[in-house]
Amino acid sequence: LLDEPPTTASDIIVVRFRLPSEKEVTRRFFASEPLEALYKFVESTGFDPAAHDLCLSFPRRVIERSCHIAIQDLEGSGGGFKVHVVRR
Repeated sequence: LLDEPPTTASDIIVVRFRLPSEKEVTRRFFASEPLEALYKFVESTGFDPAAHDLCLSFPRRVIERSCHIAIQDLEGSGGGFKVHVVRR
């Protein structure tokens, strides 16, 4: 997992994670980082990515765990989005 980009960095996407505990955590990612970075971040917060899916808020769908797709290529990512961490 790369270090979080500074607030002044260009080409960043802000992701707000809603954890199973209902707690929300916000983190910045470089837009070019792979979707895998989202899962690595969730793992760093103490959740097992093998037991949880990451889902977009709307339209509700599971985010693929991929090293080959960039966060910026996620449809609807824009400048930021919300992700729900859901137990499988």
